[in-house]
Amino acid sequence: MLRNRYHICRTFVFVLPVLLTTQSRVGEWKSYTSVLDVRECVEINDELICATSGGLLIFDRTEELFETITNVNGLVETDLSALTIDKEGHLWVGSAATEGVVVLYDLDQRKLYNIIIPFYYDLTEIVDIVTTDSVAFVACSENLDFEIRAFFWSEKDGKYFYKERYNPSEERLDYISDIAVIGDSLFVATDLGMFVGNYNQHILFYPQNWVRITEFDGQSITPVTRLKTIGSEYYLIGNGSIWRYGDNPELVSSVYSGTTYLKDITLTTDGTLFGITGHKLVRFAETGTIDTLWSIKPTAQRLITLNDNRLLLSTTKGLGIFDIDGELFTWFVPNSPISNAFTALTVLEDGRLAAAGKEGISILSEYGWYNIVPSNDTTIIKNYQSD
Repeated sequence: MLRNRYHICRTFVFVLPVLLTTQSRVGEWKSYTSVLDVRECVEINDELICATSGGLLIFDRTEELFETITNVNGLVETDLSALTIDKEGHLWVGSAATEGVVVLYDLDQRKLYNIIIPFYYDLTEIVDIVTTDSVAFVACSENLDFEIRAFFWSEKDGKYFYKERYNPSEERLDYISDIAVIGDSLFVATDLGMFVGNYNQHILFYPQNWVRITEFDGQSITPVTRLKTIGSEYYLIGNGSIWRYGDNPELVSSVYSGTTYLKDITLTTDGTLFGITGHKLVRFAETGTIDTLWSIKPTAQRLITLNDNRLLLSTTKGLGIFDIDGELFTWFVPNSPISNAFTALTVLEDGRLAAAGKEGISILSEYGWYNIVPSNDTTIIKNYQSD
């Protein structure tokens, strides 16, 4: 667990972890990436597997230890944007702009299993990935054009094969935010609303074979910025409002209607709805109004419910786990350089590696990384005993 001690300062925040870092030997490659920016996470037993700006970040909740997987461990790209687990237990990992690739990674063996979408597909970004027992869908962009690639499972060969590409809209899409599968229906959340197509009955390359859903009960849901499958229903954030769609659409909350504040939502085991804005965790009442707000210092990006009914927040500065009963956050920040973009690099006289860029200075010593970061805050933060 992260433990902080605070002292007064005027200009800088100093982060000084003492986690020991293995030093490189001659002829051995090390890859130093920033894994602070966590984009998406999945839970596998006691581990949290996260797609970050610097590779895969694995957090062992029992031991409270981080592990980083980068290009020296088999990843093709380290700037990651999406991930999911298929029925064989392989991790599908998609990369962010500007090189959109998808690989299957074997977590047990800690090695690359297969490259599903290689560089020569010329994709720009992987947006979302969904797998079922028989098919996998990858939402992606090719330059400024958004589409979906479909991969079907072959029982004979025991793997997925690329089959076709889907185009849900005759009009140009500014983005696809999420995709979801319920039965034989593929749902696609976009800036132009929700699209749904039956991939077993229709050729979804043709936009006319899709149904566009832009309104629920006369209310516009355009744009749709988040789509999540929960059981046999899906929840979406459309035009800032939260909707539940099963047999019939139902408005859950309109508190943030007409805004872009609400970023993600999740349900707990008792059916309580939670959401995140950039710097708030929100608990909604049954009436759809705001019940409670909690402040978050780092920028929140994604929200899921863990198996123990705690909430996991993926943020730009690590992970936050929220205990609902105790209403308490526990923050876990990996030992990492502050950024992946540096403009100056040197080795100091005592052998420490120093890198400087727009976000600050990162220095690697035998104790791990520490970062000197410009800030308007008036505290020094020193981390002594863990990430």
